Amino acid sequence: MSLFDCDELLAKLKLRGMIPVAAGSWTDARFFEAMSDEAEDIHLPLLINARGEYLVKTQDIPFVANQASYRPNSRIASIRQISILRADGTEYPIDELTPPQKTALTLSPTRVGQPTFYTHENNVITLWPVPGAAGDSLRVRYHHQMSRMAAAADSTIISAITPDPDPTKLTAFTVGALPSTLNGATQVDIVRAVPNFDLMGFDLTTSATLTTGGSTVSILTSSLPADIAIGDRICPVRTTPFPMMPKELHLCAGLRAAAAAVGSKGDAVRQQALLQEAQAKEASLLRGILAPRSKGNTIRLVNRRWR
Repeated sequence: MSLFDCDELLAKLKLRGMIPVAAGSWTDARFFEAMSDEAEDIHLPLLINARGEYLVKTQDIPFVANQASYRPNSRIASIRQISILRADGTEYPIDELTPPQKTALTLSPTRVGQPTFYTHENNVITLWPVPGAAGDSLRVRYHHQMSRMAAAADSTIISAITPDPDPTKLTAFTVGALPSTLNGATQVDIVRAVPNFDLMGFDLTTSATLTTGGSTVSILTSSLPADIAIGDRICPVRTTPFPMMPKELHLCAGLRAAAAAVGSKGDAVRQQALLQEAQAKEASLLRGILAPRSKGNTIRLVNRRWR
């Protein structure tokens, strides 16, 4: 069965796991944490491995003359490709340095020229040779991190959009009363409300500090994608009311969270049954809709908790 928002998934997992609505120490928030952990540990590697185009975003970082290192955004789960975007719009990929190459290049770390290699350490991308002039850009294609699952009531629904044609000005989003989870916020995420529940914008700065009960959120137009739609959700940063993956995988995350809950109560038999059901569904999906679709050689990631 396909599920949509996290509240629906929570109700379903409690039913499948024979877990009471009031589950003692297993609060709704704890279940959302467990589902998020399972999605990150199991399903994110599965999706990167089997469906390479899923969760992919692009960031362009303009060169600064004689600057070798650049820090991309903090939502990167894994790098898909690094390339150089020339000022004329053409693009060429560059390769990651192997350890022996990196060691050899310590002899000339400040050499200036057209970059042909990069290293990626501690979320810093360092180019070699060092770009000697501005004009071109570093293009980073990456798989973004999944946002943490949360109750639908923690976000708010966009009911109207009033964009300003000047990108240096503000787009106003009319919403229902802002929830307490957004009180005091100066940054928000926007999540698509239809499958695959994409992260439309993240760490978006609001024009004013948000307050509980407010009905408008204004954000700089130039920081927004063009296809935000009525019905999409404005959320606290790094949270989502929808599992951020194909809806066919939602129940798998729920089953795994239910298994963790019943296992913590000592019911090893039911825990194993729930895990086996989740694994069977994941295997079936991997053979079907999640079969590799990317051209070229798909990078295989091994996750010891999923076989």
